[in-house]
Amino acid sequence: MIKIKSKKPQDVIGYQIQCADYHMCPICYGCRSYDPSYYKCIKLCGNNLKNNVCNTKKHKDDLIAKMLTKTTINIGDLINDNR
Repeated sequence: MIKIKSKKPQDVIGYQIQCADYHMCPICYGCRSYDPSYYKCIKLCGNNLKNNVCNTKKHKDDLIAKMLTKTTINIGDLINDNR
């Protein structure tokens, strides 16, 4: 049997230390505001980028918006409510 490891927000350094600059990705829970020019980011997340930092090239704002919003409306319910 294959065991799949699920990632939780608690697994990310920025969440654990309550970093003021940490902006959580709703898809992977990684930090969306990681900046390699900040010493603090490199010091805390530099050795484990895959687990702690969001890949913003994959998880773009429009993709996140599509995943978090409901795209269908049940017209039948609207018609029945108006009768």
